[in-house]
Amino acid sequence: MSPYFNVYVAVDWSASRNPGPVKPKKDALWMAWEDASGARSVAYFRTRESLMEALAERCRAWLAEKQRILAGFDFAFGYPAGFAAAAQLPGGGAPWERTWAYLEEAFRTTDDRFSVADALNARCGELTYGPFWGLAGGKGDREHLARKRTGFNYPYPLGDGRHLQRLRHTDAATKGVQEVWKLAGIGSVGSQALTGIAHLEQFRKRPALREFSVVWPLETGFALPEPEGPRLVIAEIFPSPAPQLPEEPDAAGQAEIRDRRQVRSLVAHLKNLDQRGDLKPRFGAPAAYSDVQITECVAEEAAILPI
Repeated sequence: MSPYFNVYVAVDWSASRNPGPVKPKKDALWMAWEDASGARSVAYFRTRESLMEALAERCRAWLAEKQRILAGFDFAFGYPAGFAAAAQLPGGGAPWERTWAYLEEAFRTTDDRFSVADALNARCGELTYGPFWGLAGGKGDREHLARKRTGFNYPYPLGDGRHLQRLRHTDAATKGVQEVWKLAGIGSVGSQALTGIAHLEQFRKRPALREFSVVWPLETGFALPEPEGPRLVIAEIFPSPAPQLPEEPDAAGQAEIRDRRQVRSLVAHLKNLDQRGDLKPRFGAPAAYSDVQITECVAEEAAILPI
C-alpha cells in the first residue's frame, strides 16, 4: 500500500500571550516537518503568528508541488456536544463552525483568553460560574470565570434540563487528557484550545490554502479525501504515545529540549505509520463509538487522531 501523505507536520502549541525569549525554551512554540524524500526541519518560534505564517508559506510551496500534507496540532479542536447551542453562538453551519468563527472574531479584539472564556461563560448562563474555569496570575475571580472549579460541577447544568459534559468522547477514551474547560494549572489544555482554534480558523481560510484544506473529522467525517491532487489535512494530535527518537544535543552539548524532541519524533512516527500502511486506517471511527458519538464528534467535538 502506497503512503497517503507526502509531508508530515507536527506543531507544539502555546497559549502564552507574550513572545517567547530569543533563546529556545521548553513549553513554547515548536514545529517539525518531514517529507517523503527525507528532508526535515524542526524550529522554535517566539509567537503564534510567526509559526502560522511559516507553516502557511511551507504549505503553499508543498501544495504547488501537488503534495498531500498532514498537519497535526496538539490542542483540542472542539468542545463537548451542546456547547455552541449553550453559548448561543451566532451564525449558520455546524456547531463547530460557529465555535471556530466566534473564537476567531473574539481574538481579533483581545489577546486575553480569560476574557474570552469569561464572556463565553456569561453566554452559557449568568447565574453561575462555568463551564470554563481557571485563571493564571495573582488576581481574583472574573465576573463569570472562577480561579478554581467552585460552585458548579459536571455535567454542567444549563438550567433548562440540558447539560455539558466534562470531557469530549475522545478525551474520555485517551489516557492523560484533561478537560477543555480548564484554562490554567498543571496539565491544563483549555487555553491552548481557545487560542489554537482561533488561529486555525484564520489559517485554513487563507486564499492559497482554502481550496485544499480540510479539518478531520469535522469536515471529512471519519475518513480521508480521495488521494488525488494536492491536499492539506489538519488533525488534532496528542503526541505523548509517539516513540521518542534519540536525543540531539545542541552545538554546546546541552540536552535537547523536550518539546523539540517530541515534535521531530512525532513526524518521524507519522511517516513510519504511513509507509507501512498503518496510518490511513487510524482516521476511521473508533469501533467502540455509537452512532450518536460519531455524529457528535463530526458535528462539534472533533477527535484526537490515534497514533
